[in-house]
Amino acid sequence: MASESKPQEEADEDRISKLPDDVLCHILSLLVTHEAVRTTILSKKWNKFWTSLPNLEFYDKYFPTSYSWLKYECDPFMTFVDRVMLLHDSKDIRKFSLSRMHREVEFVVEDVYHIHRWIDIAIEHNIVELDLSLVDCKGMNFYLPQSLYTCTTLVVLKVESNCISYDPPITGCFPRLKVFVVSFTNPDSPDPVRRLFSCCPVLEDLAIYGYPGRDALDITISAPELKTLKIHLSCNEYYMYDPAYTFKIDAPKLENFSLKDPWFLSNYHLENRNSVVKAKIVLNDSEDYDPIDFADRTTALLGRISNVEYLSFSAAFLEDFHLSTFDTLYQLELSLGGCNNWELLIVFLKKSPNLKHLVLKNKVR
Repeated sequence: MASESKPQEEADEDRISKLPDDVLCHILSLLVTHEAVRTTILSKKWNKFWTSLPNLEFYDKYFPTSYSWLKYECDPFMTFVDRVMLLHDSKDIRKFSLSRMHREVEFVVEDVYHIHRWIDIAIEHNIVELDLSLVDCKGMNFYLPQSLYTCTTLVVLKVESNCISYDPPITGCFPRLKVFVVSFTNPDSPDPVRRLFSCCPVLEDLAIYGYPGRDALDITISAPELKTLKIHLSCNEYYMYDPAYTFKIDAPKLENFSLKDPWFLSNYHLENRNSVVKAKIVLNDSEDYDPIDFADRTTALLGRISNVEYLSFSAAFLEDFHLSTFDTLYQLELSLGGCNNWELLIVFLKKSPNLKHLVLKNKVR
């Protein structure tokens, strides 16, 4: 009987809990934070691990909403995050992610206070990456805390919001930030946005998404170490004649440039055009344009990146335009947009004497 029960005892043995503490902590760091906290029910030994996780990720989609607590009780998601942040006892918080996207939940002043405090705690724990998603703040403006702009450990910042406002300092901003991804909608104050991308001394990768708004906006991107720039704008179908924006790009080390501008109403000035090696340009996808103005803007833009080696280009309704010579163009990926715009292909072939590889697509990507 003893020999028969031994295999069963081995099968019931808790081998995971016998793993070294650093291995267990690493395993938990791969989980979303609320799942990591749940592991405390497995064993008393697991109670201490979640309080020292280097990555904290909070998503309110995992927390149910009900009208009973919406009216009378505290938000369980905010309460949970608050307790985790206050009980965290590790020296370092490498990554802090917060997503508050439930539109049913009313955003209140206390939420601003709590989020500011959590960010400050993360900064005190040497945060490296911050991912912040706040949507529909019920008319409230959420200002990023000033301590974030001067954080000396922050390397990656990702912000998605239609209610976050920016107020960066004139100097000493983002001293170690290398990756910056920002998505915004109709910023309420253009001046801070103008400064936001001009105070990043070591920034290497910048991505700008969203709808800049119905007011004319001049944005200056001045980053001496910037290598990759992505500008993907969306349009608002209710405002077909939004004003043109101006992007002034001063990035002497820029190598990769990606632009998606469905209406192509903006002006793009690249001060250091010779540095760009690879470019992807997606422009108009409808015929609601002034064809002459559109052709002129396209000619100017392509003239500023005429030294690229790799180019992916899409402008379905482009006609009667002039193209600079692409002496260094080695590979071309051209989208005809489903309208068989063979004139576009012919012009590029004539102006690309050293072209070696050609890819034709029939759909806008």
